Amino acid sequence: MTQLWFKKSATEKMFMSNTVAEKPAAKIQRKNVLSQIASLREQMEDLHDYLNLLEARARNQAKRTFTTHEVRKQLGLV
Repeated sequence: MTQLWFKKSATEKMFMSNTVAEKPAAKIQRKNVLSQIASLREQMEDLHDYLNLLEARARNQAKRTFTTHEVRKQLGLV
């Protein structure tokens, strides 16, 4: 049985050590990016809700509004 031994070049050693070292950093970076994406999605949902509110206010601008007391009285809660 013949065994072959290969000596790694300096470049291969450097590449291997950088690859191993980058894995945890890449995981951290990926986690940060995913966190930022989640935050941006949440902000977009909030902005969409706010847009819906503004549109509803614009549609109902000419309609009569009621105070909280008037609504409670009408519902028999006062």
